[in-house]
Amino acid sequence: MAAPNLLALATVYIDTAVLAATATETDLIAAVATGKAVSVEAIYCANIHATDSGWVTVILTKTAVNRTITYQQRIQVKTTINPLLGRPLYLAEGDSLRITANAASNVYVTAPYSIMNV
Repeated sequence: MAAPNLLALATVYIDTAVLAATATETDLIAAVATGKAVSVEAIYCANIHATDSGWVTVILTKTAVNRTITYQQRIQVKTTINPLLGRPLYLAEGDSLRITANAASNVYVTAPYSIMNV
């Protein structure tokens, strides 16, 4: 797909992806469909454990190649981080975001995003 013309969008949908991260890589946002682009505004990763620090790895899959956005980024007890550091991330068709954490049920991930039909 060529770079989308954002001035000629047909529709824009907003949603929020949510995930209870585990030690297995899991899709936060599955492969973007043909003719669509996705703008991810943030990836909020919250450590809900009462006593143990956690970590999160965020992986962007682009043209079937994994690219690590953050690797085992530490999250202190009862703390939330945003690995995107306040900057949006754009996904083209076929791209996806995957998450893994140190343990099941310690890290919850929330990501507001927009789906643009181009």
